Amino acid sequence: MMVAMARAAHLVLDEDPKIFQDSLALRLSGMESEAALLTALEAIQTELARRSTSEIAQKLSCYGRAGVAMRQRYTEEELDKAVERGVGQYVMLGAGLDSFAYRRPDLAPTLTHLRGGPSRHTTMETRPLAGVERHPPQQSHLRALGF
Repeated sequence: MMVAMARAAHLVLDEDPKIFQDSLALRLSGMESEAALLTALEAIQTELARRSTSEIAQKLSCYGRAGVAMRQRYTEEELDKAVERGVGQYVMLGAGLDSFAYRRPDLAPTLTHLRGGPSRHTTMETRPLAGVERHPPQQSHLRALGF
């Protein structure tokens, strides 16, 4: 859930231009609103500050969001290049709360997407996205894995 929260926080807290756009991150994070997300992040940052300093907590939060956003953007840019070269399968391990299959239906005709994550995340992913008009393509398969 922390990664989904970081992707959502990137859209809410960080200045434009955004590194990565994930319009479904807030729903996946389990937060009901931006206000709830900000409250949860503040509690996390307060706990980090208690264990270190407020400056370190603030930097960890900021750099953590940037790291998550950069990792996701880099991965998807490299995937686009791989698809252009003819790669037809994308495997994500630890992908329990990821929105790729919902955000990238353009790749469905050419890409089989296999996702695996902890069983609690695979169950959680389907709940907040139940009302999303977009559905993951048939070529996207989510499986529970025991790491």
